[in-house]
Parts: sequence; C-alpha cells; structure tokens
Amino acid sequence: SEDTTLLNLRYTGTNQESFIYDIAGVAACLGGDFAIVDLPKTKKDLKRIITKIIKAAGRTKIVCKDDSQIEKEKFLDSIYLQAQSGVNGIAVGPNFYQKGLLDAIKLSNAVAAIILKNKSVKESLGLLK
Repeated sequence: SEDTTLLNLRYTGTNQESFIYDIAGVAACLGGDFAIVDLPKTKKDLKRIITKIIKAAGRTKIVCKDDSQIEKEKFLDSIYLQAQSGVNGIAVGPNFYQKGLLDAIKLSNAVAAIILKNKSVKESLGLLK
C-alpha cells in the first residue's frame, strides 16, 4: 500500500497571509498528501484566504488549524467559513479540550451540524443551549 504524507509546516513573519500560501505551495511541491496550515490571526476575509490556500496547494489536501480560543459564535463562524471554502479537515484545539465535558459535547454537536449537515451558524448555536 502507498504511504500517506502529512506535512505540518510552521512559519514566522510579519506578512502571515502570504506565508500561508507559500506553505501550501511548498507542501504541494514536496508531494504531500495533506498539509496542516495555521489560519491567520485576523479572521477578516477568511473565506478568500482559505480559497487561495487551497488553490496554492494544488492536489495536496488542506487541513486548517486554529489554536486560538475564541468566543463560541466567532469559533462556529470560522468553522462554517472553513467548511464552505472546501477544506479537507479542521483541527480545533483548545476550543474543545479546555472546556468541561458537557460543553465540549455541545460544541462538538454544533460543529458536526455545520460540517455534516450543512447547518448555519445560527442553527448550530441553538445546539449549545
């Protein structure tokens, strides 16, 4: 069977957005099957940025990672934009594991509603109550 290559490339710099495109392109050049890319700190125009990341990656599939712990509605909005942009995976980090069990389960259900059932952010927020 063929091996799967997962590239988790890190970057630093002031122009974070352009670095993300570069990382996606490097992953494609290295023949990576998947690349994990950090989302930019700013969530402004996120859908456009993710679309450009996917285009830069070519055949390499993109998993977006966001370690920042943010307010639930903003978090779900980010998940929605990522899902609508066509990423192949979403790594969510502390938004789950730094919560109590019941809150983490509710948040998981809300994320699943967005990703698996194509629900809106507003609809998924209702699952948090």
